Amino acid sequence: MNCTIIMKLTDDNAIDIQYEAETDKPTVVNMTNHSYFNLDGDPSKDNSDYLLTLNADYYTPVDSTFMTTGEIVPVEGTPMDFRLPAVIGTRINQDFEQLRYGNGIDHNWVLNTKGDIHQVCATLESPVTGIVLNVYTDEPGIQVYCGNFLDGTLTGKKIQYIIFGPLCAWKRKNIPIHLIRQTGLRQ
Repeated sequence: MNCTIIMKLTDDNAIDIQYEAETDKPTVVNMTNHSYFNLDGDPSKDNSDYLLTLNADYYTPVDSTFMTTGEIVPVEGTPMDFRLPAVIGTRINQDFEQLRYGNGIDHNWVLNTKGDIHQVCATLESPVTGIVLNVYTDEPGIQVYCGNFLDGTLTGKKIQYIIFGPLCAWKRKNIPIHLIRQTGLRQ
């Protein structure tokens, strides 16, 4: 397999990531990135006050071993409903099986954007700085991770990554392959 990833910072301050893969036989490929964003500029603060919005009516639940169950379930009436802006910290600690399994938010949402790269699929906003991060993708899903398994042992150049640290990883993501076949979300 030959892979190419091009990352660009555009004139309008967007990070544009393009992925390509070429194989000589049928191969499952699901390239992603694990970018972390600190919208406050303060590594000692957690991300619990960030506002999260997801353009998704459904998510893919996991079991107690953190494997997808094969289901696609509605977000409505659950702490997984971010269709309207919601403070992350008001959701992470709710008594909800999926949040217990993931030690917080580390889940895949099925996007309503239907592969339209021009529609915002996710927004993250810091109420402290007013910085807004909009995410666009042509993939049918997005994984949101809020630092649930960070414990301060992982360090960057000058900071320790604390649990629920001031970061969120966005993984442009295809839906787990068995769900694609089951539902026809993407051919």
